[in-house]
Amino acid sequence: MRKLILVALVVFLYVVSGVCQSGSQPPAKEDSKPAAPELKLSPEFKEAGAAASDAISRIPDIKLSDDGYAMRKLDAEKAIDAAGRKVSADDDKQMMKILEAWFALAVMEYEASAQHNMKLFGDAATASTYCAVEAKVVFKPSVLSEKGRQMAAEKKCLTEYRKLQDGAK
Repeated sequence: MRKLILVALVVFLYVVSGVCQSGSQPPAKEDSKPAAPELKLSPEFKEAGAAASDAISRIPDIKLSDDGYAMRKLDAEKAIDAAGRKVSADDDKQMMKILEAWFALAVMEYEASAQHNMKLFGDAATASTYCAVEAKVVFKPSVLSEKGRQMAAEKKCLTEYRKLQDGAK
């Protein structure tokens, strides 16, 4: 009889536990916010912009003695210049602003690290992350998690970049 009561109690706890967990599940997809409208980039710019995005992402975040910063920065500058020459549509122009802001923030982040300015480093890193996800959602959406896609939908890259620019004046 004791074993039967013990088994019944264990089964009851599992059932209650399962019900509690199912109640804490996230809402279904149809309840989530609609995705941001996709940018209509020209094919030429999309290719050049993807190359610029890749180049910017290779700029190191922190200063190390053998980080290859100068070469990676130069590669990113060249890629951004090449992408700038391919801009033709309004959406190309918008994405170009994001790439340029991301590049400037990556440089700012690295230089703040070299100067041990942790406040500026943190602010630049935060703003840079917004720019990175906004670029990645266009050029490499498969690398982003759901949280990354949500962050990109917030469209904070240029706002955060302007805040840092205004603070530097």
